[in-house]
Amino acid sequence: MEKFKDRHEKINSKLIALFLYQYSLLIPIMKYLNPTILVSISGIIIVVILFLYNNRSPINLKVIFALCIITLCLAMNILLAHARLYGIFTFLAILFPVSLMFVFPFDNRMFIHTCCTLATLNFFVLCFIPFLGEYEYMRFGYGMLLSAVFFYIRLVYGDKLHINKKRQNKVGDALLLLASLSEMGIYGARGALLSFGLLFMIDWFIINKHRIFRNGLFLITVIFIYTQIGNILTIIELMLQRLGIFSYAIKKFRMQFESGIFAASSGRTKLYKAAIDKIIDHPWLGNGLDVAEKDGLYVHNLFLQVGQDFGIPAMLFLIIFLILILSYINSKKVSLEVKIVYEVLFAISIGRLMVSSVLWRRPEFWMLVFLYLTKKRTGRMVIEEHNRILE
Repeated sequence: MEKFKDRHEKINSKLIALFLYQYSLLIPIMKYLNPTILVSISGIIIVVILFLYNNRSPINLKVIFALCIITLCLAMNILLAHARLYGIFTFLAILFPVSLMFVFPFDNRMFIHTCCTLATLNFFVLCFIPFLGEYEYMRFGYGMLLSAVFFYIRLVYGDKLHINKKRQNKVGDALLLLASLSEMGIYGARGALLSFGLLFMIDWFIINKHRIFRNGLFLITVIFIYTQIGNILTIIELMLQRLGIFSYAIKKFRMQFESGIFAASSGRTKLYKAAIDKIIDHPWLGNGLDVAEKDGLYVHNLFLQVGQDFGIPAMLFLIIFLILILSYINSKKVSLEVKIVYEVLFAISIGRLMVSSVLWRRPEFWMLVFLYLTKKRTGRMVIEEHNRILE
């Protein structure tokens, strides 16, 4: 019975990893097919396979309860804040497949292993896109982010997680990490680099906070680079121009450091001001959930989006939730595998939502939510799970 359970958890882990990667692996096809329809079909297929494979497994009732609470909040938002039904349905179309992926238990270590394997495939699927004509730089940048994140995990934690033991493989991972970060920085969006930086900070100053000397040296280096970043970015931009390469992200970063954050905000200042005005007009109930404004614009900030749509109480609830996540990652009672899964989902979702995208359209954030609701363990249970994994 125990072997049956382990086998199912490992298969579930692989399917969840594939669910996470589908948004980037399908990018080359999105040029020819509607992205929303394409991802919806692939998501449904993955969910159906999950349920067929677990047809005799018990369902986690926490997921059902969470869905009921969220649905109740949406109903109240429709009645009290006059939310648009189109926005509600769009959100539910994202939420339901994500939640269903977590109704069955999965193995954290196998999830990380599968994501590290898919990182290589994802890199070679995407790396040629900038050289094949027009492409969407934001979609490419966030797609490549997944590869960079798991190349980093494989490089740093390969030995501990028994993913990568050979020295030559580590050299290859280091080169792939450098290549993915370079393409992401040159051809992608600034938010992708911010997300990777967030992962790096969580990893160095929360998970590995015991390495005081190394982390302190890194902090001094960051401060030095920050004081010289304008000159560094100017040199990099000039070198790329000589090579005939234009980088939107580097241009914006240079503008931000030379002329201030508002000069490089791409109109976000006006969006922030409009969102704050809406929050002031309806501070308690919000203005109603919407996946985007009528003119196609959105807030470009996670907290302002929640405050605008659901009010200040919801914004405070979000802040508390994120603090709980970071506290959980910081806990000594949580195994390394669990911490890595949390830090990855936290970084790729929060880093992106702080500067772009819409909360109600991002499955990575809701994966983080349901992961916290269904996988939170402390004390002896985590230690026993950790020992079982390393056997």
